[in-house]
Amino acid sequence: MSGVLAAPRIGGSAMNAATGVGATGSGRRVPWVDVLVSAVASVSWALIGTAGTAALGLWLLGADAAGSPAPTTVAVVALGAWGCGHAVR
Repeated sequence: MSGVLAAPRIGGSAMNAATGVGATGSGRRVPWVDVLVSAVASVSWALIGTAGTAALGLWLLGADAAGSPAPTTVAVVALGAWGCGHAVR
């Protein structure tokens, strides 16, 4: 080995340079619109995944035969997200 790293180390000043964190006087700003859109997309995909998992679980248990699958799935997702303590107050 020649003593040169094949890839730069991630962390410390390399991480600061890559993300712009801690940049003083360079005029870089946080792209808040991108941050907000990314957060909304993340929450949306999480909710879609939760609803899909709840619907699949209800179908596997045969609970969809007891009633319409959509309201049952919404109820399971709501109880999973907020818990039983928030539903009964």
